[in-house]
Amino acid sequence: MSSPRLGIGLPVRNGERFLRDALDALLAQTFGDFELVVCDNASDDATEEIARDYAKRDARVRYHRAEENAGAAANFNRAFELTQGEFFKWVAHDDVHEPEYLEACIGVLDAQPDVVLCHSLVRFIDEQGAVVSDHEPRLHALDSPRRIERFRDLTRIGHWCFDVFGVMRRDVAARTPRIAPYAGSDRNLLVELGLHGRLFRVPRPLFLSRDHGARSIRSMTHLRDRTPWFDPAASGRRVYPHWRHLVEYHRSLKRAGVPFFERARCNVALLSWMRHHRRYLLDDLRSHAGGGAPS
Repeated sequence: MSSPRLGIGLPVRNGERFLRDALDALLAQTFGDFELVVCDNASDDATEEIARDYAKRDARVRYHRAEENAGAAANFNRAFELTQGEFFKWVAHDDVHEPEYLEACIGVLDAQPDVVLCHSLVRFIDEQGAVVSDHEPRLHALDSPRRIERFRDLTRIGHWCFDVFGVMRRDVAARTPRIAPYAGSDRNLLVELGLHGRLFRVPRPLFLSRDHGARSIRSMTHLRDRTPWFDPAASGRRVYPHWRHLVEYHRSLKRAGVPFFERARCNVALLSWMRHHRRYLLDDLRSHAGGGAPS
């Protein structure tokens, strides 16, 4: 059998409460040429039972289990490695997609070769699935043809990184570190993808983000608090998350092969970024007064 056009990775740990809703929405998509791998990070609830049941009922679904908690970063990347296809997409266990989501995103990627990732507008739902509000997008240069404009936009602090759950070109994502083992590395991934090409949002709210108290960004409000979630081995280490982001922004320019003069403009933009976000950088230093190197 030929490989599907789209590989979907669903990394999860203890997602029994909302997993069925997420799977039902994916299996009801109008675009069906995909495989779906549920990548279970050593759950100790009913996640395994639920996922195995769906795998029995639909040949597109596969289940993979890790016996020990390797952290979110490793689990996200394992989900990428276990799938095939021209395109790839991560799915969170607590989010829901309207039936036309995949068809709309794949249509954009097929029609516009310079778009490396396509998502949609976002709508918030509550724990019961009722619509709460529409998300007001704060990034407005994602699909600019100018790399420097995309870089300035994506490096901004203060936006939710919803676009990391968009449909992306696998070959481009494979050239990045993907989700690296430090807090907030999804933001760095989006920046690096934006160095390779445009990011596009379908102008309809086809992505339903479930906002609830147990989601990571609600239960762990500071980047430092999320470090063990990304990488359990980093628990207790000195971490300087905003400095790490800055260093990785610089490194991504080289990894993406940005030409010299454009790279210089992006580095100037990083100097401006440091001025505008100096309070975050200072907060990192104050939190570990007495020394230490960025982790």
